[in-house]
Amino acid sequence: IDRIEVLSPQLTYERTAKTDNFQSILSNIRRGQGGGSSTTASSSKGSGGGKKLIIRDFLLKGGKVNLAASMLGQSKAISSDLPEIHLTNIGEKKGGLNPDEAFKVIFDELTKRINSPDVMSAFSEQFKGLKLDTSGLEQGAQKEIKAVQDKIKGLLGN
Repeated sequence: IDRIEVLSPQLTYERTAKTDNFQSILSNIRRGQGGGSSTTASSSKGSGGGKKLIIRDFLLKGGKVNLAASMLGQSKAISSDLPEIHLTNIGEKKGGLNPDEAFKVIFDELTKRINSPDVMSAFSEQFKGLKLDTSGLEQGAQKEIKAVQDKIKGLLGN
């Protein structure tokens, strides 16, 4: 493949206590479950089986990464510019890579860029600036309490 150019992608980065959505995808790729059928996965693991790719030029630029964070039941998003990614000759040293392996090389680099100090710093600064709106929480809790009270009254016949 001579050139792959990805312009202005909008990526969502979801973080939990133990992992994130990008690490989950990478884990699936490592296990050979990157979305392919079982036939594709088994043929790509064989010695020399399946198509081999060399990507001469991969460019991702103008991207944004959005951090999805659930805060007190409210979905908030903060974002950062994604540093440009320019990779050349992916798979050339090995005489080509199967599609899963080539995707893993690109995705590894993408994950490094998302977790870079520049992006994490931008997320951190925006996160500090978020004002938590708790005004709706009390009203929501009161509605839930009222609903439970009504159900109990209904059960007791009051």
